[in-house]
Amino acid sequence: MRFFRFSLFLSIAVMSTTIKASNAYIPDNISLSQIAMLGAHNAFTSTSHGWAYGQQSKSIFSLLNKYEIRYLKIPVHFYHHKSATRKIKKILGLKKGKRPPVLALCHEGAGGNCSVTMLQRLGRKPQLLVDLLKSVAKFNKKHPKEVVMIVVEGYLGKRGRNNKNRAGNYSDAEAAKIFDAVVKESGLGNKIYKAKKLPTMGQLRKSKKTILLVSSNGNAIVKESKYLSTSNNINFSHWSEEKRKVCDMFGNISKEAQTRIVVNPEASIDKNTAIGRAVSALNGIRKKMGKKPLEISGFKIDSSNYKKVNNADAIRKHLALCRKKHSFIKGFVLSTDFAHKGNLVDVVNEHNILLSAQNKKAQ
Repeated sequence: MRFFRFSLFLSIAVMSTTIKASNAYIPDNISLSQIAMLGAHNAFTSTSHGWAYGQQSKSIFSLLNKYEIRYLKIPVHFYHHKSATRKIKKILGLKKGKRPPVLALCHEGAGGNCSVTMLQRLGRKPQLLVDLLKSVAKFNKKHPKEVVMIVVEGYLGKRGRNNKNRAGNYSDAEAAKIFDAVVKESGLGNKIYKAKKLPTMGQLRKSKKTILLVSSNGNAIVKESKYLSTSNNINFSHWSEEKRKVCDMFGNISKEAQTRIVVNPEASIDKNTAIGRAVSALNGIRKKMGKKPLEISGFKIDSSNYKKVNNADAIRKHLALCRKKHSFIKGFVLSTDFAHKGNLVDVVNEHNILLSAQNKKAQ
C-alpha cells in the first residue's frame, strides 16, 4: 500500500510537469464520462478575436494548444449578412441578391440576426463557425490522440420567427445539411465521433476520431446530422448564482454522461481590463447610491478577479458538494470564463492522474 501511494505521488509529480491537462495518456478502457476536462465557456468570445465584451482573451488554437482546454462551448446561429449597397440597389430598383445565411458564432438569444453580437464586437461581423472548426482541425492534426469535446448550443433548431436571418423556412434536415457541410469544409469531417452514449478513450483512439460535437439542445437536428451527438451525453448545471451554489442541474440527467460544473458567474468581466475596471467603478457608485449592480437581460453585470475565481481550492470544495448531492458524478468539465487564468488545471490533473493510477492498480 505504501509503495502504491509513493508511486502515485511520483506519477503526479512527474506527469504534472510534462502532460499538464493532456488526456492522451489516459488508459483505453476508461470512459470519456469518467475523465476531467478544463472547459472554456463561450470559447470564441475572445478579445483576441475582436470582442470588446469578451469572456475569454486567448485564441481558440491557443486555448487548446497552450492552455490545455479540452472542452469548448459555442452558440451557433444562422446569420445573414446585409450588403452595404442594399439601400442603393433599392433606390435604383435593382434586383436584390439572394445570398444564403451562413453559420456564425453569436452571443445572444434566438430569433435575431446576430445584431447584439455585433454590438459586443463594436460593429464587426460575427465570426464564422468554419473558422473556429479549422482551428480545432489544426490542433487535432498536431495532437491526434487528444480528445476534445465541443458543445454546440443549438440555435439551429430555433431559426428565427421573424426570418431576419433568412433561415426561418429551413427544415431540420436542411439546417443539419448546412451544418454538416461546414464541418466537412473545415477538415474535421473524418475526425468527428458521433456518439449515442459516451465512448471509451480506446474507442475514440482506435477510430481515429477524437473530436465530439455535442448538441446542448435541439436533438431534432442531431437526428438529421452526420456529426452532432445527443445532449444526453452531458449533465448540465445551472449558471444561476443560487443554483450554482447548490450544484443544481437541469434536463436529462444520466449516470453515463459527462457532468459540466460551472465555476464562475455567467455575466462577469475580467477586473484586470479597462471595461472591467469601469464596470467595477460604476457598480461602486451605484452601491453608494443604494442601487443594485448593472443588469442586462436579467443578468447582473459585475467584474471579477479571475485568478481568484478560477481557484483550485474553491472548486475542490464545490466538487465535493456536487458529488454529495449527485453521487453518480465521476468525471467532470470545469466550465469557466478566462479559462487560462487561475489554477483549475491542477484539479483536472489530479483527477486524471489518480484515475489512471487506480485503473492500472486494478488490472
